[in-house]
Amino acid sequence: MIKIYGTRMSRAGRCMWLLEELGLPYEQVPVGSQDGSDKTPEFLAVNPAGKVPALDDDGFFLRESLAILFYLVAKQPTPLWPDDLHVRALIHQWASWAMTEVEAPLTVIMYETRRAAGGSVDPEFLEPRKTTAYKAIALLEARLSAHPYVASDAFTLGDLIASSVTSLAPMFLDLSPYPAVKEWVARCTTARPAWGRAEARQ
Repeated sequence: MIKIYGTRMSRAGRCMWLLEELGLPYEQVPVGSQDGSDKTPEFLAVNPAGKVPALDDDGFFLRESLAILFYLVAKQPTPLWPDDLHVRALIHQWASWAMTEVEAPLTVIMYETRRAAGGSVDPEFLEPRKTTAYKAIALLEARLSAHPYVASDAFTLGDLIASSVTSLAPMFLDLSPYPAVKEWVARCTTARPAWGRAEARQ
């Protein structure tokens, strides 16, 4: 039995989503920083870094969400990871884009917003990060204006990763100038039963 450590609201959520897409049975262990369960000896034996997500596949331990996702998608044949080398390269491209060009600035924006809760957010600090994120999303809009999905004409792991990150953007950014992105996020998330099953987790 696969065990995935983390909660839906952490990066473990995208791992649970993929497991639901693949139809692989798994046990979720709701570990997190809020209650300190990510620093217990039991969890540190799984991931000495004390962070989620972490995976235990019958004694094989793996950490970092991207590593877990690419491991899971390779366990069995699936349309989410086609044999076409070019499609696989584009999946890697958009996965890297999501983590470095979108998630990185959004994470900084989120932490600054939380820090300033009840106070004033420093616009000089936030605006460069927002500009970086908007430039990245403009690239995605261009891609999706010509293609239904990021790597091929069908939903793949690249869409799962990229949409799981981009779906967080409306909390901090105005996506109204990017209609193709907004429509694609909805198609990749709320329209997919597997996403709904993962969202029902704690």
